Amino acid sequence: MSKPAGLAIFFVCVVLGMATGYFVKEKFLFVLGIYFVMNIAYSFGLKNISIPDIIIVSIGFVLRVKAGGIAANIPVSEWLMIMVFLLALFPAIAKRRDDVLLKIESGMDMRKASKGYNMDFLNVSLALVSAIIIVAYLMYCMSPETMTRFHTYRLYYTCIFVIAGLMRYLQITYVENNTGSPTKILYKDRFVQLTILLWILSFYVLIYLPTDQSFFN
Repeated sequence: MSKPAGLAIFFVCVVLGMATGYFVKEKFLFVLGIYFVMNIAYSFGLKNISIPDIIIVSIGFVLRVKAGGIAANIPVSEWLMIMVFLLALFPAIAKRRDDVLLKIESGMDMRKASKGYNMDFLNVSLALVSAIIIVAYLMYCMSPETMTRFHTYRLYYTCIFVIAGLMRYLQITYVENNTGSPTKILYKDRFVQLTILLWILSFYVLIYLPTDQSFFN
């Protein structure tokens, strides 16, 4: 494809996308505009700067959730945005760690941002983010707003599956050195799938369990 053709398609897609965003809702267009500018900045240089590269990727997931909430007219809580950001940041760091491993093996940088990373830094970052995820999740489960909304104080029990899932991902990262594709881990690793299933089931049981049930007290 020639550059003029590429630019023409680019501008057509931008106009159609922004027009569609305005048709959905003005606030949706605002979030779409932020997402667009952020991705342009990422493509034109920020992707080559270590730390901002993974931060921007993680913010992108938050903006998608926010845009979906606006389009569907469903309020998006601060807790959801925090957890989405952290859960996107966690595999992004693991992916950069995999890039560093490939660099050690091949002697070539997989991306320019890899020059600002090393194994020690990424290992500490993974441990830090995983700890923050657990604390944030517990704070969410024990917040008065959450207990009032779900009519139970027991949601913190589900933390066991969150911790198990994170530990399995860390095991895949540190022991197996196999975090090149977070998507593959999600649909291939049976342990991760089981923890997600049990997390969903535990949420269902705890939310719909009769309040006079004494087994979990």
